[in-house]
Amino acid sequence: MTTARVVVIGYASLDYPMELAEFHGADATSVVTARLGTHWPGIGGSAYLAKAAYRAGAEVGVVSWVGSDAHGGTWTDA
Repeated sequence: MTTARVVVIGYASLDYPMELAEFHGADATSVVTARLGTHWPGIGGSAYLAKAAYRAGAEVGVVSWVGSDAHGGTWTDA
C-alpha cells in the first residue's frame, strides 16, 4: 500500500478550537455553536488539517507563515 503524501497550504493561527453549525455554503455565515476547550494557545488554521491528515497515516508537509517570536515557535512546534 502506498502512503498518501499531502501538502497543506494556508494560514497559521493560534486560537481556541470551536464547534460550528452545519455548513450552508460559501455564501453563508459560519456560526460558532461551542468552544471545545480552554487550552491557550491552541493551533488553528492549516495545522488542524495537517494534523488530521497525519493521524490518518499520510506524510504531511505544511506551507504557511509565522513570525520568529514565541507565538510562531508555539505554532511550528505543534
